[in-house]
Amino acid sequence: MHIPVPALQKYSILAVIVLLSLIGSLAIAFSTRWGPWAYSDSTEYIVSARTFLSEGRLGFYAPSGTFKSLTLHPPLYSLILSAFGLIGIDLLIAARWLNVFLFGGTIFMTGALTWRLFRSSWMAILLSLTLLTLPTLVNVSSGAMTELLFFFTGGASILLMALYFEAPKMRWLILSAIATSLSFLSRYPGIALTITGLAGILLLNHFPWKRRIQDGLIYGSISLAPTCIWLVWVYRHTQTLSSHNFNFDINLWQALIPLRLSLVNLFWSWLPFLTNHVPYNYNLTRNILLVLGVLLTLAFVFTLAVLKREGRFTWPISPEFSFVFLWTTAALTYLALLSYSFLFTTPAPDVIPRTLLPLQYFLAFILLGLCLFIIRELRLPRWATLITVLLALPFLISNTLSSWSVIRNLYQQGAGYTARSWHDSDVMEVVPELPAEIPIITNEAFAFLLWTDRPAYDFCTLPCDQPENVRYGDNPDDEVQRIFREQGAALVLFYPFCASRDEPWNAERMAQLDDLTRGLTSVEYSCDGAIYYYPQR
Repeated sequence: MHIPVPALQKYSILAVIVLLSLIGSLAIAFSTRWGPWAYSDSTEYIVSARTFLSEGRLGFYAPSGTFKSLTLHPPLYSLILSAFGLIGIDLLIAARWLNVFLFGGTIFMTGALTWRLFRSSWMAILLSLTLLTLPTLVNVSSGAMTELLFFFTGGASILLMALYFEAPKMRWLILSAIATSLSFLSRYPGIALTITGLAGILLLNHFPWKRRIQDGLIYGSISLAPTCIWLVWVYRHTQTLSSHNFNFDINLWQALIPLRLSLVNLFWSWLPFLTNHVPYNYNLTRNILLVLGVLLTLAFVFTLAVLKREGRFTWPISPEFSFVFLWTTAALTYLALLSYSFLFTTPAPDVIPRTLLPLQYFLAFILLGLCLFIIRELRLPRWATLITVLLALPFLISNTLSSWSVIRNLYQQGAGYTARSWHDSDVMEVVPELPAEIPIITNEAFAFLLWTDRPAYDFCTLPCDQPENVRYGDNPDDEVQRIFREQGAALVLFYPFCASRDEPWNAERMAQLDDLTRGLTSVEYSCDGAIYYYPQR
């Protein structure tokens, strides 16, 4: 049920949300001055998009000439980038401006749809501010990665589903299903949103079961079909699902220990100001987490008890309850999928801030939605809203400071393969002059592929398993060295530490490289790298 509001207040709230979204877009434009940061996954996305433009298939070439299809990741992000390429936009530039739009769009969509659902100005603005200031979200939004696309489409899927429960019209259901299918096509954990939507349709609807099942089939078909088609294609080419293998022969209790430790450690990093002033302690962090969980559960149960006592306990209880239910289901499902992948699949996902970001994102909606539910159902006075805002302030201030640090550092130096050092590299200026027909060997194969679109063989990992006093190219047991020796390959080495070459932690690496390249023919040498050939006899 909509709460009538004056037109001036409505447009004022929307103006604030628009302002916050513009600030978000400007922040990402500022942080991507050198380009969106990129590492190996980013390179696969961008090079796959280039290949799709030129050959109509997603993937990239190995240095041997073998084509490697994009199977480890879903295809949507690369397809979107290739669409920009159709109109002549460089794909790194396209990735940058796509992030600028999506970050601002996520903030605006979240605030506007939350306002549309609940007519709560503090809720809409706090959620928008939370997304604007989440440091990990700001960081991933500054990179050529799929997370931001996932959050934009995934957030839309749940908010549109909440609209469907508030006003059960088929268009909201179909739009939610489309958004869910896009989130699944951007990241495989998007299946959590399909499960969330189906759970909501079956449990939160007031329709007869026949209608619920019908709506569930419509929603499930739309949200699953595109990715199912993609996975069938992947399986035909790799005999695995998304190039993952499964291993169930493990000691479950032992395998859970690193997962549990990583989760608690990351939870500690989400608490405002503590990480810089209080030493991390596992038991303390676990106890804080348990106390917060118990307090929130008690507040929720107390609210339900009051509703039942007053005869207001009906199902579904309220739009606010449905909102909390959907985001909680999404969080628990995502956590279950992450745990399953960590325990039983190879390669296992890293439990790092980036992979745990969806939980932090979902948790923001859960906590603020729960506060709104309790305040409205218990009919608390305005001071309860003020308390909620005051409790959120430390998180917002702490996150703002951390996010500004992320933005400032990225603006100054960039990161990954698009960092400032790559733009200023003397070696990269010479690379275009290398003959197109010769093989390339390098210690930064993904960076080389990203910048030149040329696949390269990997240089050995220091310290190399090289016979003593044998230069690079003379080890008969190394196939890449044979290619260097016999096929006229160029050895392109990058040293990303011009200003710290003589520091103790770099001196050993440079000594190893100098020993390996002793006697090779150098055509370029600078503090940031070198290019060598095997001497002609």
